[in-house]
Amino acid sequence: MRRECLRADDVWTVSQPLQHILSDLCNKDIKVVPCTPMIEQGRSSKRNEIRKQLGLSDEEICIVYLGGTQKYQHLEDLVIPLIKEALKLSHRFVAVFISHKKKEILKLQENAGIDSKRVINLSLPQQEVFSFLNAFDIGLLLRAKSELNDVAQPVKFGEYLAAGLLPLAEEGTGNMAELLKELGAGFIVNSQKNRIEVLKEIANMSSEELSKKRSQVKQFVNSKYSLQSFAPIELSYYK
Repeated sequence: MRRECLRADDVWTVSQPLQHILSDLCNKDIKVVPCTPMIEQGRSSKRNEIRKQLGLSDEEICIVYLGGTQKYQHLEDLVIPLIKEALKLSHRFVAVFISHKKKEILKLQENAGIDSKRVINLSLPQQEVFSFLNAFDIGLLLRAKSELNDVAQPVKFGEYLAAGLLPLAEEGTGNMAELLKELGAGFIVNSQKNRIEVLKEIANMSSEELSKKRSQVKQFVNSKYSLQSFAPIELSYYK
């Protein structure tokens, strides 16, 4: 990696943790270009319409999993156990799975003994995903600690922020903890005990508090983390 880094005219990466590693490795000015979402200006929210369609009340808190069944998604060892704990902890929680692997995910839910009455399983066309995410509250971004995840910057993080979801991320996934601290919203988990404490914190939030945090997330992504807001910085790298 050091050889390729030294041979390159310019080096860009997606996260600050990887930037630090590469800077130490090849003593160059490494530029960060995060995976930022495209914000469609003027897109109206269908939150109330979709929640009504799904039979959700304003008081219910929807925890969303978006993705497939690949091993790195950690469905069986991280996502499903956290969902199960949340549903057991509070009647306000509802689990939402958005995936084209619906059959496999249903099987995992059944094997884990999850109450199917409090789970919504959706398989959506790509163009509808954003509108549905916007109708929910918490977006799961759980990864096991590894060298790859230490420097990762998941695309899903930006998608969640753009939709107004509060990310619930595993500590050690890139610089998620630092970004969420700057954002002032979202949640970081790092142990079983901590997961329960975080879930209790979320369950005790009023619908008004959650709404305020969602608005805060959208303002952050529009001003600092969207493709449109980052484009001038990226273009300056070409000069």
